[in-house]
Amino acid sequence: MRPTYAEVDLAAIAANVDLACRLAGPGVEVMAVVKADAYGHGAVPVAGTALEAGATWLGVAIPEEAIPLRIAGLTCRILVLGPISPEQADLVAAYGLDQCVCDLAQAEALDRAARAHGRKLSLHLKVDTGMGRIGLRPREVRGVAEKIAGLPSVRLAGLMTHFADAEAEEPDFAREQLARFAEVARNLSAVPQGGILLRHAANSAALLFLPEARLDLVRPGIML
Repeated sequence: MRPTYAEVDLAAIAANVDLACRLAGPGVEVMAVVKADAYGHGAVPVAGTALEAGATWLGVAIPEEAIPLRIAGLTCRILVLGPISPEQADLVAAYGLDQCVCDLAQAEALDRAARAHGRKLSLHLKVDTGMGRIGLRPREVRGVAEKIAGLPSVRLAGLMTHFADAEAEEPDFAREQLARFAEVARNLSAVPQGGILLRHAANSAALLFLPEARLDLVRPGIML
């Protein structure tokens, strides 16, 4: 018996998701990021609440976090936001997840796993526009995209990046990142499968403070 407990108000979470949807605006999808057990709030109940409140996607950090969501019967698209090892590709394929990729080896492992499961997996290319964490350099993106286009059991579905400091009072660097990202997206327009990609960049801070970053999909997490 512990003397303290946390009470999670799902109605408050639903209100936050509704705000995210209204900020995103018409035609922009909302991905509720529920990584790390929904930031410690309980991934399954929070995810279900978010979907009922208007979110259409879920985001997790690693494939293993998606398993309880699928077991709970959540059939929406779930994007694994972090990179994977080749050994994790089977989980992505088994549970029908979308996967962030930042090198060709990951895409090739996912292609093999998808073929083994009789699926076609959707990949989202991660571009490092200045965060300095994971992702392809902008100059590398087109070459990798062209090679992925030749893999039979995966398809390019999205192009994504992540902001380093969108919460800054003057988000000049985030705007620089967004300009680099827009240039990458333009350069991909002539690549097979690269003409119509879901572009997404906005985390919670960018959704709140950088309207031009909302693009096709937004990824609020901590604000929910």
